Amino acid sequence: MPKIKSPSPNTVLSAKAKSNSDKAKSKAYSPVKRGTKISSVIKLLSRAQGATLDDIVKATGWQPHTVRSILSRTLPKGHGCKITSSRPKDGQKRLYRIENNKMQRSG
Repeated sequence: MPKIKSPSPNTVLSAKAKSNSDKAKSKAYSPVKRGTKISSVIKLLSRAQGATLDDIVKATGWQPHTVRSILSRTLPKGHGCKITSSRPKDGQKRLYRIENNKMQRSG
């Protein structure tokens, strides 16, 4: 029966060390270039009335599941935006807004 080679302990440690060094880095958020779809999403979310999922889909041409991913993962983790959502009591569609915006803009 052939032996299966297990990873060396050094390999496992180096992966853990890399993970820890990533966590130790300061939270430097990715800058957003003007004229991109992400920048248009941020502009929509920064409005006083916020934006609905349909507003963002219409502005970007993305599928709704892509927009939800951007709202839940990319903007908060990659750009430091805290997204809030609310559903008006009158049965209107859910509104999304940027609560705080720590991201940096670039040229």
